[in-house]
Amino acid sequence: MSVAALVDRLEIALVDFNFEWSLVQMRQVVDYWYDGKSIYDMAELLNRKPDEIILLIVDFARGRVLPPRPYGLNANNRIFISKKHLRDKKDNLRRFVQDSPVYIPFIEKNFVWNDWEIKRFRDMWEADDSIIWISKQLNRDIDEVLFLIIDQAGKGFIDPRKNGLLGKDATEHDLIRQRLPF
Repeated sequence: MSVAALVDRLEIALVDFNFEWSLVQMRQVVDYWYDGKSIYDMAELLNRKPDEIILLIVDFARGRVLPPRPYGLNANNRIFISKKHLRDKKDNLRRFVQDSPVYIPFIEKNFVWNDWEIKRFRDMWEADDSIIWISKQLNRDIDEVLFLIIDQAGKGFIDPRKNGLLGKDATEHDLIRQRLPF
C-alpha cells in the first residue's frame, strides 16, 4: 500500500539573476550613482539587468555606501563629492571582496518560498498592501519580500501598482521618489 503525501512546492526567487559583482563593477556603480545615471543607463553600460543593479544599490544603501538621491533610481543631478572622498569610498569597497574575487549581495537572505506564501503575497499585493505590511504578515525580511516582488513581476504574475512598493500607505513624496522613467 502506498501513501500519498501532500508536499508544498517550493520556489526560489530570482534564480536567473547574476548576483556576482567584481570590484571594478562595484566601483563603476558608485561612479554612476554619483554621476546621477538612472538604473537603466547603468544596466546598459554594465551589460546587466536593471534588477541586478537595483539589488546592488539596495545592498549599498543598507551598508551606507550610497546616499539617497532626490529622484531615487531615476536620472538625477550629479551629487557633489570631493575626489578624495569618492576615492576613499571606492577603496572601501575592497571590504566587500575580502574573501573572494567577487561579491554576492544578500547571500545570507532566504530566496526560498512555499506555494502558500506566494499565494498569500499575491493576495496582499493585489490588495495594495505595503511591502512593510506584507513582510510582517509573512514573517519575512523586507529584502526577501523585495526579491519576491522582483521575481513575480519579472515572471508576469503581478503587475506594477500605481503606488509602488508602499501601496496604499504611500505618500505623495514617496510616489515622486519611486517613479521610474519608461
